[in-house]
Amino acid sequence: MTRRESDIADHLHGLLAEFPELMLGSYPRLDRQDYMVLLTLESRDADYLQRAQDSLLERLPSDAVHKVE
Repeated sequence: MTRRESDIADHLHGLLAEFPELMLGSYPRLDRQDYMVLLTLESRDADYLQRAQDSLLERLPSDAVHKVE
């Protein structure tokens, strides 16, 4: 993420409301120049995880996402 965690917090809360079984990690990175927050999404259900990822990407401004792996 190229935004601060506080800038995307509402989007993350909305994502968790929509996908309550999602395991979401948010890790601010002060030591990096290319991004400010590392997000991790985990689920035992691959389809659920893909839908959650798609929803997150739709919620965030396109310039906020550095890379998706």
